[in-house]
Amino acid sequence: TGSLTGAKGWVVVALMVLTTVSSWRYWSSDRSSGEFSHRGGSSAVQSTTGRSDVGRSASTSAKSVTLHTAQLETIEDTLTLTGTVVPENLLQITSPVEGLKILEMRVQAGDRVVAHQVLAVLDDSVLQAQLRQAQASLAAAQADVRRQAAHLSQAQVLQQAAIEEVNRYDTLFSQGAVSQTQLNERQIQATTAGEGVAVGAANVESARANIARQIAEIDRLETLLSQTAITAPTAGTIAEQLTTVGSTATANTPLYSLITDHQMLLALKPSQTQLASMEVGMPVNIKAASSAQNEPSLTIQGRIQTIEPMLDADSRQGTVKVALPMDDAIASGQANRLRPGMFLQAKMTIAQRRSILLPAAAVISQADGKAIAFTISDPSSSNLRVQAQPVTVAAHLATNPEPITTTDSPEQLEILSGLEAGSHVVVGGASYLQAGDRVTVVASTQSDRL
Repeated sequence: TGSLTGAKGWVVVALMVLTTVSSWRYWSSDRSSGEFSHRGGSSAVQSTTGRSDVGRSASTSAKSVTLHTAQLETIEDTLTLTGTVVPENLLQITSPVEGLKILEMRVQAGDRVVAHQVLAVLDDSVLQAQLRQAQASLAAAQADVRRQAAHLSQAQVLQQAAIEEVNRYDTLFSQGAVSQTQLNERQIQATTAGEGVAVGAANVESARANIARQIAEIDRLETLLSQTAITAPTAGTIAEQLTTVGSTATANTPLYSLITDHQMLLALKPSQTQLASMEVGMPVNIKAASSAQNEPSLTIQGRIQTIEPMLDADSRQGTVKVALPMDDAIASGQANRLRPGMFLQAKMTIAQRRSILLPAAAVISQADGKAIAFTISDPSSSNLRVQAQPVTVAAHLATNPEPITTTDSPEQLEILSGLEAGSHVVVGGASYLQAGDRVTVVASTQSDRL
């Protein structure tokens, strides 16, 4: 019985030792595999706060990662501004005829018009009455001319008779048949007849002048009547209707404002810093968000037309005007969507360069403020281990006080130094690595922006 009891004691001791060893191995394994499970982050440059220097001893187990092959890519520095659409030339359409009521307004704001197209019609009833009166006066003047011409003819006959009588009495006087007094009377009659001819001729000229005045009045009224149909002086777009039907037309009150030749500009207000990177002729990509469902966004390309030399004294902003290609907009059916006063976004490429871009997940920040990327020398090797490569990231990609962007892919970072084209950089799983860690590549990518 004592022997059996001793054997049982040794068995219990052995089981306790095995349990203790198993528990210690399980705890060690769990700590090793989960030591960095909390690391990583969603910021553009991954943080390593809370873990030690990259030179810490590497894990012996291979970790799955994805690779990215770095390539030199074209990077565009772009400047994006919001501007206001303004007309290049704004023409005020007024009525040349004053005091008439407006009967019709045939176009409205936004309509495109051609040269000589009728825009509005005035009430011409007053002018028509005046024209009829002038035509009647002309007929009376023409009749007066005929009457005065007849009087002149009579006066001329009387003058001729008086002259002949003077000649006859002059002969008789020389023969002593008549007295001097009788001859003088005939001479006075001839002189009076001559004056009657002169008066008759003057009356005829006056009547003819009256005809000319009446013809001129008729021409004036006919001209005014032709102007009661107010037409566009040139092709363009109606910017604004400034009066209504029933109003009285005056020279000081425009009916419409017309954007001549449909030409409009985009006025930008860049800061003095942004202005330094802009120049006349620079292409500008212009767009506006769609205002209607299932309608494509408005997208056109213009060019900088003018850069005003003066800055606003208060805002320190300049004025840059971009010519909008209205012919292209009309051809593409987008002209009607361009309205004075609307906002459009303008994007300009101000510089280009070749540099390396990396996905943000590949760049890991360090406690000292620097950054690293993990690289693999030869992905085809059977024993892959990562190296920590210090890199310099373009600072303006991380923070930028002005609306200048370097790439349309904010998840990519520009690498200024530390990597060369063709480097194999860890992306997926980079935040869990240390220098010297063994890895297994599960996927590899290469940039398509060359």
